[in-house]
Order: sequence, then C-alpha cells, then structure tokens
Amino acid sequence: EESEERYRVLVENATDVIWLLSPDGKILFLNQGFAGLSREDLLKEGLPFFLSFHTEDSVKKFEAALEELALEKKAVLHVTTVFHHPKTREELYYSTNLTPVLTRSGELRAIQAATRDVTELKRIEIMKDRLIRDVAHELKTPVAKFQMTLVWLEKELSKSPENKRFQEVLDLMKRNADLLMK
Repeated sequence: EESEERYRVLVENATDVIWLLSPDGKILFLNQGFAGLSREDLLKEGLPFFLSFHTEDSVKKFEAALEELALEKKAVLHVTTVFHHPKTREELYYSTNLTPVLTRSGELRAIQAATRDVTELKRIEIMKDRLIRDVAHELKTPVAKFQMTLVWLEKELSKSPENKRFQEVLDLMKRNADLLMK
C-alpha cells in the first residue's frame, strides 16, 4: 500500500501528462488533462477526441508513430505535434515519448505515453530561425555588392600587365567574400 501510494503521488503530481493507451488506441489511464481538455472528457471521448484538436500533419505523425511502435515494439521518442487550445485556438506544441508495454511473450499489451508541453522551446526555436534568416539576408546584400566590385576591380586590373602583382590580394578578397556569402 505504501509503495502504491508513493507511485500514485508521483504520477498524479508529474508535470508531464502520463497516459496509457490500449493497442487499439483507447485511453486506459491519464494522470491529468491537456490545455483546455479535462481528464474526464479525454477518458470518456478517447484518442480521436484528443487528436481532433491537432493539425492534420500532427495527427498523421502521431498515428505513424503508433503504427511504428506496434510494428517494431520499440519506443518512439520526441513525437512533436501542434495542438490548438479548444477555447483560445492558441497553438501549443507537445512532445510525446511512446513506449511499448509488452506481455511476457512479446505481444503489445499497452502503450505508455509521456507528453510534455514544449511550446516555449518551440517559440524560441522559431525566433532563432527567423533571426538567423534575417541576419543572413542582411549580410548577403552588402557582400553581393562587394563581390560585384571585386569583379569590376579584376577587369580594371587586367587591362594593365603591371597590375598582376595585385592578383594575390584580389584572389584572397574573392575567397573571403565567397565564404561570407556561403
């Protein structure tokens, strides 16, 4: 009883959503609800209800992960899905680890899932990607102008044989401009 109570407290107070699915996708256990969805509604309505708040791509990704787990009988980690809050329609990102629970004979008995809200991490990743894209764009314009100037300079220097002494410096500048552009 003491051990059972310890595990119950641990699972009920976990920050992640811990759930158990039958091989056919019925929700057998759920320690808490998801944003805007109560535990009771999820247990009553099942997995299709939960997935109905996800994007089409997310549903396909989640179902593919369940199929892979059933086929391979190995864990499928970091299945990231996009969930729309039922009331606010805010986009939330969940990352789910799916682990098979097997019988002694190796048959799939259940699927253990642990789901974490990774919305803030995803938003930071999106901001980082935008920053990198914007910085790259801002760098390319002046570098392209610099490269055009180097082409012009090379043409001008080629008009006089005595200017060949600058070719090494010009080649170095072109290589560095190409590196910046890449």
